[in-house]
This record gives sequence, C-alpha cells and structure tokens, in this order.
Amino acid sequence: MAGSCGAGHAAARRRQAAPGLHSAQDGAEEQESQASGLPEYIKIVEVGPRDGLQNEKVIVPTDTKIELINRLSKTGLPAIEVTSFVSSKWVPQMADHKEVMRGIERHPGVQYPVLTPNLKGFHSAVSAFVEDIHSYLLHVFIFFLPYFLPPVEISISPCIFV
Repeated sequence: MAGSCGAGHAAARRRQAAPGLHSAQDGAEEQESQASGLPEYIKIVEVGPRDGLQNEKVIVPTDTKIELINRLSKTGLPAIEVTSFVSSKWVPQMADHKEVMRGIERHPGVQYPVLTPNLKGFHSAVSAFVEDIHSYLLHVFIFFLPYFLPPVEISISPCIFV
C-alpha cells in the first residue's frame, strides 16, 4: 500500500508476524503515524461475497459462493464478510446463508463475520452458530425521518438489544 495510508502499516505487519520484536524503524514509523493523525494499523474486511453478490440478477450457486470464500481465505485477508442473514424475500441472493456458513473451510487467523440488519437476522445467525455477527444502524434515518413508519425509536430498539 503506497501513500500516506501506509504509515505504521509495515511496523504493525511485522509485529503481527513476529510479536515482541521491534526495531528502531518501528518506533520512527509509529511516531510518524501518531504525528500525522493516521491510525497505526488498519483492518481490511473483504465484503465481496456478501456485498458484491447481493445485487447480482442471476442467483450465484451456493457451491460457487463457498469456493469464492475458500479461495479468499487463502490470500491472507484478516476478515471476509461471508453473507447476510436477511429475508430471501428482500435479498434472494442471500437465501442460502446457513448453507454457505456450514460449507466454508475456516482458516486460522481469518474471521468470517456475517451481516444482520435486524433482530430476526441476529437470532438466525446465532442459531446457525455464527461467531462474528455485524449489525448496523442506518444513519439515513434523519434524512428519511418523515417517511418512516414505525417511529425511529421503535425501529432502533432492537439495535440496543443486539
């Protein structure tokens, strides 16, 4: 990664590969990172299997999704957002979320989060023994506030539970 976003990244990568080993260069990179206001480390989460596939018009076969995730797992990515536990009525591409989670090969050091947009999806992910569940709160509520039914307070109450 070139450019200013790489400040401190090499040092963090070295520490991850060999914990406890630091060099004078690491200290210089950390000072540079702190001085620039940029984080010392960033985490890249691959979202292609979920975000990239959810809008495809043709349903991607479950085996193809599993193969994609298994190949991505071998690339050294720290996290791959696998699927979304959503209603197949709204996102037909994600109807096989449980099968995909059961079918992927887990690699050490790789996280396999899923996305849950609501409490029902959260419970479904928990029942599928998913270990890493991401949820979100739409920041566009304020923009769409006049159009929302039910009121925002009711819409976000499940998020407080999650």
